[in-house]
Amino acid sequence: MEDEPHAVVRLLLARMGSHPEEFRVGKEPFHNRWEDHLTSIDIFGNETDKAAVNAAMRDIRLAEIHEHVMDELLTGPERRRAEMEEAKAANVPYLSYPNPAQQQQYDQWKQQQLQQAQTQAQQLRQQQLRQEQLYNGGIPGTLKGTLK
Repeated sequence: MEDEPHAVVRLLLARMGSHPEEFRVGKEPFHNRWEDHLTSIDIFGNETDKAAVNAAMRDIRLAEIHEHVMDELLTGPERRRAEMEEAKAANVPYLSYPNPAQQQQYDQWKQQQLQQAQTQAQQLRQQQLRQEQLYNGGIPGTLKGTLK
């Protein structure tokens, strides 16, 4: 195991120190700018590389989390109340998460639920057609009251 991080890791550490906003999570313009490189270091780097990156990212992420927590404590309830009033005025159901990652997680879950429901509907339709074929001697679509 080497004592010194790889040159590219040292370069990224310097960038983290001078431009931490480029390593934050969220909707900032630099979101995910360095993610592929950090993932590659996590996969291919040695323990020294990983420890150096993790320590620097820890500082950046904890500072970001601290900012979000303080914002939520100071303005969260007022912001949500205003969002609810806007949604009510626009006659739109209100569902929002205070954090973009939570909103993305919910949106992904909703998409998965929709895909599962569509798959189940297809499976039920195929099962219904098989039952019709068995009941009608192999002629699909002839059972009374079935959907076509």
